[in-house]
Amino acid sequence: MANSEDELMKKAEKLAARSYAIEVYEETLKDGKEIYLVKNPELRGCMAQGETREEAINELNEARITYIHSLLLDNLEVPEPAQEYTITGTSELKVNFKLEYKEEEKPNVVWGRLASFSK
Repeated sequence: MANSEDELMKKAEKLAARSYAIEVYEETLKDGKEIYLVKNPELRGCMAQGETREEAINELNEARITYIHSLLLDNLEVPEPAQEYTITGTSELKVNFKLEYKEEEKPNVVWGRLASFSK
């Protein structure tokens, strides 16, 4: 059984490494402390926080593995990353993104992980 559990965790890590969109929100707590909240919109409820953007994203990367692992344990479908788009100009840039939010929840900052870049 442990072998099966190890295989599921490896599969979760592989799936979590895909280019999921990341939304970043800067928030100020009541005590004036600023924090960053981040989430993968494709993975409902998968979110994290940190004192810096980098810390929050690192925490989200770990949370995404745990989130996907729990889906696999329950034999549930793992959502795909947002559709990949190609934007052309002086160079080609492929970006995964999907923005869905209610108007009253409009984010101040949206940031995504770059899927690939070529000059």
